[in-house]
Amino acid sequence: MAEAVRVARADNPALRAICAPRYEAALARDADLAHGDPQGPLHRVPYTLKDVWDVAGLPTSWGRPGAPIAAASGPVHRAFESAGAVLLGKSNLSDLAITPECQSSLGGVTRHPLDPSRTPGGSSGGAAVAVATGMARFDWGSDYGGSVRLPAAWCGVVGLRLASRAWPVPGDRPPDGVAALFAMGPIAADLATCRAVLDAARPLRAAAPVPAGEVGVLRFGPDVWSAGRWRDFDFELATRLAERGVPSWPAPLPAPRAFDRAFVALLAAHAPALLARRGVTVADCAAALAGRPGLAPASARVALELTALHRLVHRDRPGAVARAEALRAKVAALFEGGFVIATPTTTVPAPRHGRALRTPGATAFVKLGSLVDATALSVPFGRFAGGLPRGLQLLGPAGSEESLLDLAERIAGPK
Repeated sequence: MAEAVRVARADNPALRAICAPRYEAALARDADLAHGDPQGPLHRVPYTLKDVWDVAGLPTSWGRPGAPIAAASGPVHRAFESAGAVLLGKSNLSDLAITPECQSSLGGVTRHPLDPSRTPGGSSGGAAVAVATGMARFDWGSDYGGSVRLPAAWCGVVGLRLASRAWPVPGDRPPDGVAALFAMGPIAADLATCRAVLDAARPLRAAAPVPAGEVGVLRFGPDVWSAGRWRDFDFELATRLAERGVPSWPAPLPAPRAFDRAFVALLAAHAPALLARRGVTVADCAAALAGRPGLAPASARVALELTALHRLVHRDRPGAVARAEALRAKVAALFEGGFVIATPTTTVPAPRHGRALRTPGATAFVKLGSLVDATALSVPFGRFAGGLPRGLQLLGPAGSEESLLDLAERIAGPK
């Protein structure tokens, strides 16, 4: 614990991973735990929590200043405290948890630990940086469009989106039509820590585990639009799977862009309800872009773009839902056939700040996982030219996280 606090005090002022530190309280709790029997699978393990979960005595900000202090801890914090973990603080995110970068009007800009000119991803960027640098062993994030998996891949750690049907988000009431997108899960230093976190989080689970991948793996590589900097993904993955004795075949699915477009259409069709749910208006966004405080410009731009897409293109909610359901049915049939789907988490290295949304295909594969409400695991898988981390995404049915972790150890672990 002392080492985690030392790293946080030394590195956090520049990286801005933790937006609400509680170092002295963490050291005091750790000292108390040192004198007793282990409380659970995370005894004395340092962690952070994305600032969307209630912790008694701290504001739940969603990245915005002026949030009220939580009177009581929510089930996420209670689960990890009961397991003996020690909270170092809240991790930074994008305002409203709405962008694939990590910039908030409360916590500022979170920087990539290997290159401060680049984003660590978002919206759970502070979580990934805290874990990647050793400030924390894990964090618990939220994920509706890749917010756990994208920063995990860009920072070289493990990220797991838990399907909402098996792990419903506590207290979350998303609008009808997009409820399946809203999910949560851990960012962890390694697969073993991820397993321990899931063990501690069992009170949050609503469905029994299910197996996945009994038949083999379906490789779903990038098309020309989404190829980015990983054009040999399919060859590289097929070679690795053959080396590890895992049967694989190309996935019989539409091009990645089809899933990207369906996700954007679904989100835009519900944009007014989503923004109202966060208490944000178009006027708030316009004020932020004019330089007035209250909302980070990146989040304001995304909110305005979704609003514009809703008004000009995607007003047909039933149609957007129907297109999403058709793609979900295709993927569900593959899961039912005993397959796991393997994709890049993203085909590009962590972009320069402000460029994530402007990079074609960067988020297509994480959107796929969200659109079909898959259990979606991102694990480190080599590096891009230049040295920045890459991630492999494994997709399975709701409740299949243990099977995916087993498969990840077989594929991505040491030979």
